[in-house]
Amino acid sequence: MEFYSKLLKENKSYSHSDRATLWFNKHTNNFGLSFWKPLGLLLSFSIVFYFFVLWSFLDGYDSKYWKNIFEFLNPTHKVLFINEYHWSSWSYFLDFLFRIIEGLLIYQTIQAFRKYSRKL
Repeated sequence: MEFYSKLLKENKSYSHSDRATLWFNKHTNNFGLSFWKPLGLLLSFSIVFYFFVLWSFLDGYDSKYWKNIFEFLNPTHKVLFINEYHWSSWSYFLDFLFRIIEGLLIYQTIQAFRKYSRKL
């Protein structure tokens, strides 16, 4: 895959989608060789996005809301999993963006796990 990546860099006739796909696969799961990388990225992104979602509708920091991070990690969570607050459009946007990133990283994790299941 490294060779194909170098070939894409040298040859300008390949599409931007091919380049983007290879770049994404290289940086998220090392071309399907590492399942730890997307899991680490998922954990990192979830903490960052959850912090920003909380920050978008809370006035100050309150540690009692961090218990809901596991519900936030569920890709099918309800939007108003913290019912006490009114979500702004910024909160909805962050939640939507995180769901897209989360879905892609879960897919990358599954893709990397498939490498190990092919040998069975």
